[in-house]
Amino acid sequence: MLNPVPVQDNNVNILVIGAGVSGLTTAICLREAGFNVIIVADRFTPDLTSVVAGALWEWPPAVCGRHGTPRSLERSKEWCMTAYNKFKEIHAEFGSQETGVYLRDSYFYFRDILENRPADFRKMNELKDKVDGFERGLHIVKETIDLTFQGGIKDAFKHMAPMANTDVYMKWLLQYVKDIGCEIIQEKITVNVVQNEQELLRRFNAKAIVNCAGLGSIATTGDTSMYPLRGALVRVKNLGGVVTDAHCIAHDETSSSEQDIIFIVPRGDDLVVLGGLAQQDQWDTNLSLEVPIIRQMYDGCLQFLQELRPLPLDEQEPVRTGLRPFTEENVCVERVPNTRVFYNYGHGGAGVTLSWGCSQEIVELVREMFREEANPVAFLSNKIDTNKQTIFVLHDMLPSKTDFREIQSGNRNLVLLCSRRGISKVIPSQYQHLNLVQIVEPYNLQNLLQTYQQIKAAYGLLDDNCRIVTNDEYSVLLAAQLREALNLAGDRPTMIRQFTDKSYLKSALKNSSIRVPKHLIFNQSQYRQEGISYLQFVIKELGNDVFVKPVIGAGSEKTRRIHTIDELQAWCDSNIDSDDEFEFNEFGSTVPLMIKHPFNISKTIGVLENIKTSNPIGVGVSGIFYRKYHKGSGRAMNLSEANYTIQVLS
Repeated sequence: MLNPVPVQDNNVNILVIGAGVSGLTTAICLREAGFNVIIVADRFTPDLTSVVAGALWEWPPAVCGRHGTPRSLERSKEWCMTAYNKFKEIHAEFGSQETGVYLRDSYFYFRDILENRPADFRKMNELKDKVDGFERGLHIVKETIDLTFQGGIKDAFKHMAPMANTDVYMKWLLQYVKDIGCEIIQEKITVNVVQNEQELLRRFNAKAIVNCAGLGSIATTGDTSMYPLRGALVRVKNLGGVVTDAHCIAHDETSSSEQDIIFIVPRGDDLVVLGGLAQQDQWDTNLSLEVPIIRQMYDGCLQFLQELRPLPLDEQEPVRTGLRPFTEENVCVERVPNTRVFYNYGHGGAGVTLSWGCSQEIVELVREMFREEANPVAFLSNKIDTNKQTIFVLHDMLPSKTDFREIQSGNRNLVLLCSRRGISKVIPSQYQHLNLVQIVEPYNLQNLLQTYQQIKAAYGLLDDNCRIVTNDEYSVLLAAQLREALNLAGDRPTMIRQFTDKSYLKSALKNSSIRVPKHLIFNQSQYRQEGISYLQFVIKELGNDVFVKPVIGAGSEKTRRIHTIDELQAWCDSNIDSDDEFEFNEFGSTVPLMIKHPFNISKTIGVLENIKTSNPIGVGVSGIFYRKYHKGSGRAMNLSEANYTIQVLS
């Protein structure tokens, strides 16, 4: 394994964030590919989730995982075989005592014959010719196994599987990265790596950033689909080495029991770990045998394998708990488009199994980035099909809730025009559905126009076959301005402003029976001239509680509740030279209600007038840039349509 490190790329630094199993293997693969590597992490072994891992190599989906997204699952089958062969290589070159890597038989048991369990039968057929020592049938089951367990064992198979004593293995990996020349810095990085890409590249003199921060990726990537899957292992002493193999039973989806997994794995020569726990969104790691589900897990393993029964608990650490990093779309091994940032996280309960395969893919993605920079024309040509309609999606501020699978089809290209902040708000699993991503900085009309024209010229696109859409409330008006400037189909600013300008909305309701909050436009010149008298006027008109918000804005940006005249004066002083137009509103109870209607102010007012309330109604807008497919029809709505909502806010 100790490959000579090439020297031709030694002036290229790669920053790796995280020192768990994914971070260290990524660093090794990058270094052995010829790059200089800087590892930055706030924690190192033994204070890591990777040390808690069961660390049994498994063909996906893993017994204690929830690995089911088709794309991730298929890629994982390749990644795990890379690791399978790498572990055999490590074991052959360095041995178990030095590395903590063991090659042992792993048994998998089933409550029905595999032909009656299609998913397990398919899994067995996929792996049987790829692993060493495969056998199937009840004849392989040892006499000490309780075949009546949980209603009876009806089928089984086994094969050789690598398994790691993580206490030893993680120390060996850490020493190995030092030996091959990786630089290690202990520091906690919590900033969003995409939004702060240039600063991080400059600070560490790096050409690329690889985020391997596990659950820390919630902060460093902003991935809102990420969550912990809590696991726990009971540790018993393997006196006399009586347990020599691993034994597993996966969760039965038809079972009402939260804990029916059997996971028995020898840890090195002296310990056996017993597990099976998989609890979503549980952050507390303070578990012990006094917790009923941990006791149930422990008792189940003892019942299943009788040689465990006399083995004493590890008195120093009887239970070890950790949080597996999961995402809704499973493993994230991606390059963030149009950046030098790469992601390698979300491995869940398969971090060790997938580590070497994912790390090798990161190396290939980094190399591809450098090839693309060396020959951008070659990579440009295959991204957009000029025969298809091209949808330009704008995004800037809000977390993207768009599932681009819903609007991507065989006859459309999807191009994301976004700010740096905007791309950081897109869940990485959505990248695969985008043909092209272009970061536009500064994110304004002039630069968006220029970027659109550049893409149009590069691919020979026709305006008639292009559309501008957005699902970002902050980009609704900008999208309309872009359509108008390009004379593309869709709503114009005059239409959009009716629903984004709060003063216009209130004036439209002026002659109706609808009670809107009392309000005043902040008059900067009047405040300059009158000072305290102007503040007293505002308080007299609106009351002591005043709510300030921009006339044109979205979400809660730049809004503030003010309780006293002193607070009001301080706010006015800080905004007297602002280019934004602000509105003072009385603060009080409003009616929680939402009414959907296409663009028609008069009809909307008619609906609102039927609301029986004496409370003021706060009116806002929510924009949706596309409608989902009609169920069953497979036909998408016209993407040039804008479906808006008059929103009565609480």
